[in-house]
Amino acid sequence: MNEDKIRSLPARPLAPRQSDVEREMSNAATEVHNRALALRTAARQDASIVVARARERGGASPTSWSAFDADAVHLITDLLLKLQGQEPSALDPSFQVRDDALAKAATATGRIEEAMKRGGEEALETDQGRQEGV
Repeated sequence: MNEDKIRSLPARPLAPRQSDVEREMSNAATEVHNRALALRTAARQDASIVVARARERGGASPTSWSAFDADAVHLITDLLLKLQGQEPSALDPSFQVRDDALAKAATATGRIEEAMKRGGEEALETDQGRQEGV
């Protein structure tokens, strides 16, 4: 009776054979993917170590983190990935909003420093009405 059930099962189709080129491409893609994952994992580990050590030096517990500490890990990870030549993964849009605000603040700080070099506070007062990019 079991033999009848086995014979009535449909045969499983064989997987199509890959050509040598397809196999090489697949292996290369897998290798690149695995390397990227390894680099990202290492960057996250390094970033976590940096934040934990910084908290410890500051007198806080290295294991209880705030949201700010988690943001720092994301930023450090992205920086490390850029140093390694990879593009960081897309994060929550709130990170982009924060990065844009930081870039805007850095631009304003740079303009203030330039104005102070040109003539101190007087230059700052005259520079206030200048539009960005002019």
